[in-house]
Amino acid sequence: MTRTTGPTLLTDTLCHPERVRAFDKADWERLVWQSRAAELMAQLYCALDNAGVLALVPAPALRHLQMAHVIAQRHTDAVRSELHGLQQALQPLGVPVLLLKGAAYTALGHPASVGRIFNDIDIMVPKAALRDVEERLHWAGWFPARTTAYDERY
Repeated sequence: MTRTTGPTLLTDTLCHPERVRAFDKADWERLVWQSRAAELMAQLYCALDNAGVLALVPAPALRHLQMAHVIAQRHTDAVRSELHGLQQALQPLGVPVLLLKGAAYTALGHPASVGRIFNDIDIMVPKAALRDVEERLHWAGWFPARTTAYDERY
């Protein structure tokens, strides 16, 4: 039986993956459910892999973690493809484009991008270029998500 219980199991395991050596079946079940609920299964897979303890994961839990890892890798590939398309569409304008949040992490290959799944790519461009950028993206096949007045303000 593990020393860590309750909602701290996931965070404790992400910080100290070697502690899974002492996990029993109930710990693994709780960890898989917590990681799924927190949308951190792919990050958990990577933490366990990097710590060299992936071989200790019971087969049923490992299937869940591996699938999350595969999905996250495919998502990263798709985001990189979208970023390449954005670059091709906007490069002729010659305006600076700043990637924000998940897209920035992915473009940089930053550790914070590992296993991260997000639904949109946020960019920032100079206000003076906004109309040209929006038009260029529209003609390249990108359309904005439904926006609120708050979104439009920013």
